[in-house]
Amino acid sequence: MFSFRARVGVLVCLTTILTVGCGGTSGTTDSPPTFRPLAAVRSIVVLKRTLYAANDNDNAIDIYPAGVVNPRKIGSITQGASGPSGLFVDDAGTLYVANAASRTITEYLAGQSSPSTTLAIPDQPVTLTVGPDGTVYVVTVHRNGAYRLVEFDPGVTSPSRSLTFFHGLPCPIYVAGLAADASNDLYLVEVGACGAGGGSIVEYAPRSLKGTYVPLNISDPNWGSWGSALAVIAGEKLLVSSPEYSGSGYLYTFQLPTGTLLNTISLPSKVGIGTYLAFDAGSGYLYLPSTTTSSISIVDSASGTVVGSIPHHGRGVAVYPPSLPW
Repeated sequence: MFSFRARVGVLVCLTTILTVGCGGTSGTTDSPPTFRPLAAVRSIVVLKRTLYAANDNDNAIDIYPAGVVNPRKIGSITQGASGPSGLFVDDAGTLYVANAASRTITEYLAGQSSPSTTLAIPDQPVTLTVGPDGTVYVVTVHRNGAYRLVEFDPGVTSPSRSLTFFHGLPCPIYVAGLAADASNDLYLVEVGACGAGGGSIVEYAPRSLKGTYVPLNISDPNWGSWGSALAVIAGEKLLVSSPEYSGSGYLYTFQLPTGTLLNTISLPSKVGIGTYLAFDAGSGYLYLPSTTTSSISIVDSASGTVVGSIPHHGRGVAVYPPSLPW
């Protein structure tokens, strides 16, 4: 990360927490802002390639080795976790957790099992991402069903901006996946409730609540349907997992900022039916959790083949080291 969060070198085995071994088989502004302390210098923590998976049954973040076919759980984080949903991990190893039950965002410095910072949020958080400047972006759901985008500027503990999406009849708007690029532009999937599919990807400039639609060259009428997940990865490529209503779906890769379609992969039935995904650049594996099957599918991103799975009841996933575009 830049500015507030110092970069650190990270190596290859998680050794400090969580009974860890190396397992597995090959519109408004809140003011005044409240500031949270951030460490200017972090100690070096030795990390291996790691998959984090939100477990809302056990109020835990389960930890697995990334890049293996059928991994065994090597630890869990429970402190601060309360109905965890969305996850994000940055290049310094800081883990961010959206807790739906407690309406908080908890941040865990690399190698730590207790949160260093807790952000209170007025609505139930669904998912989140963090930009290269440290801005925390959160999608929330109000008790009346309205979706909101809430932003925390770097270093603050109270919301800096928020945008409420249309929730009136006949076509309320739902928000699925979101991701940030190297320029701190935010991308999210905006889904209308009327008709099949009809989703759009909207781009927001830094600190702006006015979005523009990304022109995508795609013929599938179900792209962007309910449950679509996003990730922006190295090379300014946008990954979109988009399920169809039949239960199958597709993984699309677009080049940013043009929206040029680079690749399309068919996903097996009931794989990727959710608003979350994670990508491990080292192995090329995608992790696609599904509440329908109570499992995380491990998919070869080159072929779309399911190479393994993790029995798991949860939602958000994140991989360290992340394949961030910055």
